[in-house]
Amino acid sequence: MSTIATLLVVVAATACGDSNADTSPDSTGTATLSPTPAPRDTEAATSALQGFVAAVEGDRIEDAWALYAASVPGTKSDHRLDRGCDFNVFSFEFPTMRNLFQEISPLEVVETFGSALGLSIVELRVVGANGSEYLVTLARAEPYTQDYQVMFLNRGSPAVVPGAPDPFPSPQYPQGYCGIWTGPR
Repeated sequence: MSTIATLLVVVAATACGDSNADTSPDSTGTATLSPTPAPRDTEAATSALQGFVAAVEGDRIEDAWALYAASVPGTKSDHRLDRGCDFNVFSFEFPTMRNLFQEISPLEVVETFGSALGLSIVELRVVGANGSEYLVTLARAEPYTQDYQVMFLNRGSPAVVPGAPDPFPSPQYPQGYCGIWTGPR
């Protein structure tokens, strides 16, 4: 056999590979997929708000806590500080939240908004049975899989005097420690 023929046989054998050779993929050439945030779902956000209000009105504090953005599933001793108050403060505000929702329920969603903060935030403008308007912000704890939770509920209007705090609401209403109150945003 000639040298060129021998060389072609070696090249062909190398190119075809050995059936017993290691077939693991090259680790330097593989791309990893990152999950894409779920699209905004205003119906799911509205449902979460309705569930939160029903839990508060029904005096089911643990159910309401689970639908609150600062809650960590399965625990009352830990919370997401960037999303609201802890369970003890939530418990303190809970009776006043119940008073507020009993006065303004049912809530009608009149407008929905996305947010510049990302796909995991939905804002709802709602009108209470007494005609009062509120802005509700709902957030997903995990933008890829989790359901919406209530983060803020407020008048949605700016302060009466810019740079100065508005008067606190009556003690029968939430004072805003958990982001839920009758005052401005």
